[in-house]
Amino acid sequence: MTAQSCANSQSLALSSFWRQSKFLSLTPALTMTLISKLAIKTGAAVICGYAKRSYQDKGKFNIIFKTVHADIYSEDILTSVSAINRSVESCVMDCLDQYHWEYKRFKKRPQGSPHLY
Repeated sequence: MTAQSCANSQSLALSSFWRQSKFLSLTPALTMTLISKLAIKTGAAVICGYAKRSYQDKGKFNIIFKTVHADIYSEDILTSVSAINRSVESCVMDCLDQYHWEYKRFKKRPQGSPHLY
């Protein structure tokens, strides 16, 4: 296998597991396809869950569950992963000041886009 064909096969593998989809209307973000594929294949209910720090009771958290955008069940994978991002956005906006930006969703950028990290 040549270096070029190896690089091409790595790109194909990456693209089958990830898609670029807008996150927080900022810029395309690397978004995994596994949740979408499982939802489409099984029809299982998908929910978002997160812990929201309580401002009244220091050191305590409220556990919150939300429904996801209905498009997550779309057969079109880009529509489905975009629905994931919209669902996560809803959770983030509920407590934006508590969102941790450590997960580098913008590390892999579309060709020609500026690096953010």
